Amino acid sequence: MSNDRLNGSLEALFREIKRVQAAKRAAPPSRKPLWWRLKEWLEALFREIKRVLEALFDDIKRVQAAKRTAPPKQPPRSQAPPSTKTSVDQIAELMMAAERRRRGRIQARACVAGVIALIWLIGALAPKHEDETPAQPPKPKLSYMEEMRQIAGDRAVPTTSSAYDAARGVIRAAGYDCPEVNLLIRWVFSEGLDAYCRDGRYKFELANHGGRWSVTPP
Repeated sequence: MSNDRLNGSLEALFREIKRVQAAKRAAPPSRKPLWWRLKEWLEALFREIKRVLEALFDDIKRVQAAKRTAPPKQPPRSQAPPSTKTSVDQIAELMMAAERRRRGRIQARACVAGVIALIWLIGALAPKHEDETPAQPPKPKLSYMEEMRQIAGDRAVPTTSSAYDAARGVIRAAGYDCPEVNLLIRWVFSEGLDAYCRDGRYKFELANHGGRWSVTPP
């Protein structure tokens, strides 16, 4: 009885899908979208499966309770007459039981396939909400000196400082070519500076030794 109800629900579901598809091709779109109706049918199918399973479990519990409360069987006083069933009847019963199990497996697979197909249809037909936020313009690419300035943070000496001219003079006085200092970064644990010249291609280390500056070339 439970398998008949499940088969009836599946057949009604597929009939409704075909009817909705035919109506969609023949008539203008209705107010209720197709994916919403499929969602309702999927919920109804789940409710029917749940009801069938609950009824099946109730039957199992009822049979188990009846077995526990039934009085024990008394052994027969006399030998029972031999069974009248022939081997042909036993084979027929086994074949019928195997056929019932096979049909049950086919119905279970069909049910799972129908549920998967409905989930796929709902996902394919559901409206996709696009992100309404406008796309951000791409950020301009920073130069090497600008990236180094951001990495250094507070240790970067402002470009308006006179230290740039002083550092350039110290480097040129030491005999090195540095037409312009592009970036100065203060050291953390000692008194000194990293000086970048020619757009960062050359880095000089300026260390203060009690008022006397030393220059370490790149």
